[in-house]
Formats: sequence, C-alpha cells, structure tokens
Amino acid sequence: MMAYATEAFHNHPVNLARIAQGKNPATSVWFWGEGTRPKLHNFEQQYGLRGAMISAVDLLQGIGLSMGMKVIPVEGATGNYHTNFKGKGEAAIKALQEDCDFVYIHVEAPDECGHQAQLKEKIWSIEQIDSQIIGPVMAALEQSGEDWAVMVAPDHPTPIALKTHTRTPIPFAYCKNRQKGTQPRQYNEMTAQGTGVFVPKAHELLGRLLSEK
Repeated sequence: MMAYATEAFHNHPVNLARIAQGKNPATSVWFWGEGTRPKLHNFEQQYGLRGAMISAVDLLQGIGLSMGMKVIPVEGATGNYHTNFKGKGEAAIKALQEDCDFVYIHVEAPDECGHQAQLKEKIWSIEQIDSQIIGPVMAALEQSGEDWAVMVAPDHPTPIALKTHTRTPIPFAYCKNRQKGTQPRQYNEMTAQGTGVFVPKAHELLGRLLSEK
C-alpha cells in the first residue's frame, strides 16, 4: 500500500495543484505502529486482582485492554506536561474505592520533556506527580483501613542531554503497609545504584509488589 500510494500521488490532481502553487507535494504514506495484537496474560487471572489502566498514551491503553484491564479515561489527560495530573490521581482513588483492586497510573510528561530538553518543565512534571498523584493516592490508601502496596518507577530514562531513550537501569521504590521499611533514602538514580539491588527482568517487579512477603 505504501508503494501504491507513492505511485498514486505522483499525478494526483491535488498534488499537481500544489506544485502549480509552488507548494510541496505529498509524495508518500508511511505507516507507523502497525502490528498484530499481542497475546498477553489476563491480569485478573494471573494475579487475582481487578486491574485498571490510566494513561493518555495509546500504547499503554492497548496493553491494558489486551490484559483485560479497565481503561479509565481522564478529561484533560494529554500525554505531555499540560496533562491533568490531579485528575489522574482522583480517577485512581475512585477506581480503588469502587471496583478495582489495582490501578496502573502512567504519566508521559517527564518523558516528553526529556525529548524536548525542557529541564524546568521536567522537574515541574515530577513535582506534580508527587503532589497531585502519589501524595493523594497514598493518603487515600492509608485512610482506607485496608492492606495496600504502592510502587513508583519510570519505564525508561530519557536524559535531557540526549533527548532520547537509554537502556540505563531505572530506580524503583515500593512499600506496603504491613512491611517495615528500611532507613529513609532519596529516590534517585544514584541512591538506587548504591543499594546494589538490580532486577534484570523488569516484568518480575509487579510480582514482587503483589507478593505476600
């Protein structure tokens, strides 16, 4: 179809008119993101929990749907740093209070700021995640009187200096209300590296979070 489009566009009336006006013609069509639906484990069958996905990114929504999770739309969620941080936190709290046992909240803002080398906006985005999402969700969990577990982690680094993804290990942190914590630490790459804790298979992290230990 891509090859056909190139041929069809060559003498298309719209392109001929654009060329006559001194404008650039459309020369081809490039498909992006095509593929087949992956066969993923059903989240509830695998973990025994009713799961939900909150994300403005189609990829994450697709993963949620493929795993049988409830995909929750949030008004004003954009996939950049102008997103509705507060709305995502509120949607997660509501889902946990109503019909979900697990909620995955994905925020694209820091990644997009990394791609654009927007340092101030990236810092601001992380601060909003902390104050508008993590803080309120943690407060709601503590007030619920139920057992809970929370994990915070990026999916990959996007350094400002490089403006692209890297394969550097990411810092993660999780806590459970029934688990005693260690000494307080800062949450950053350097501190995480100093712990000596490394999980080579990222998909095993969720199992750790949801285990009874």
